[in-house]
Amino acid sequence: MAEIAYKDVVPLLLERFPEFREDERFNPDELDMPYSIWGGFGRYITELLFAIPEGELDNHPMVHRVFDFTNEMMSKGDEETRNIVVIELFENFYEHRKTYDLARRKLTESNLPALEYPANWLKVPDLDQSLAPLIPAPRSG
Repeated sequence: MAEIAYKDVVPLLLERFPEFREDERFNPDELDMPYSIWGGFGRYITELLFAIPEGELDNHPMVHRVFDFTNEMMSKGDEETRNIVVIELFENFYEHRKTYDLARRKLTESNLPALEYPANWLKVPDLDQSLAPLIPAPRSG
């Protein structure tokens, strides 16, 4: 039986990352919409991780906090809890090669396959480029 229920994903997120409440992507009017809150958090944390200098990345306290929390949510969460992590956090890690590679290093072996789920609809980003250049432009005529 799962230890972390979907109904608890927003309170647990805000307990572990209270500083997210100060970010512009946090909207208190959406507290009853977990995917919106987690979507904002996914963008927030991906940008935060991307900004950490490469040489400090693997030992940075925020990296440890993020991946301890992520591994816990994936290992102990019910199915909907795991889904929200994949859709709203892992998808955002595909924004930059740096964050994608970091996730590959920091997720536990049992949680690593879930990082690859978004590859069904997203491409793994090129080195240090955003996902946008990987999406082909529409063909004219």
